[in-house]
Amino acid sequence: MRMRRRNCIICLSENHFGAVSTQIKDTKFLLCGSCLEHIQSLNQNSVHDHIYDEFLTALHGVRSIVINVDYGGFDLSFGAKQEYLRRSQTEFRVETQGDRNSDSLYGLRVLIDGSEQWVYAIDRDDPLLVSVVRDFGEAANGRFSKLKIVQIPQDVDWVIEDYDGREYISERHRFWG
Repeated sequence: MRMRRRNCIICLSENHFGAVSTQIKDTKFLLCGSCLEHIQSLNQNSVHDHIYDEFLTALHGVRSIVINVDYGGFDLSFGAKQEYLRRSQTEFRVETQGDRNSDSLYGLRVLIDGSEQWVYAIDRDDPLLVSVVRDFGEAANGRFSKLKIVQIPQDVDWVIEDYDGREYISERHRFWG
């Protein structure tokens, strides 16, 4: 009788013998002991529950991406920026921003290394970003943005396109010029 190899679905290693059929929430799959321990540790801390859910979503072959569906461009609210940086354990500073045309204050800025531009460098499929937008709902929207979580197939090579800040996801294609 020939014995069937059982590989771990996460690390795909054939060297991890002892892969066991595991059910987490409503999903059944094979995991080796070290990967099972890692996933269970993610689920024990409530801060990581959405990352854990994103992991399960990825196993189903779906990727979650945050886009802006209104004219104006992608941005996060003040609170959502702070929460994202807390969850990513990134040091940041909050400072007031004066209005250029008066002596009044325009609002608060969240800075990393003196810059507010860091928010545009966040990967839109970052599980932390997805979880913050999901948790905050409409409160995650920046001043001129309306954020939405879109799910696409996991294997698509994607890019975010926009028209006047209103974004959509398309499959990346080759171009020659």
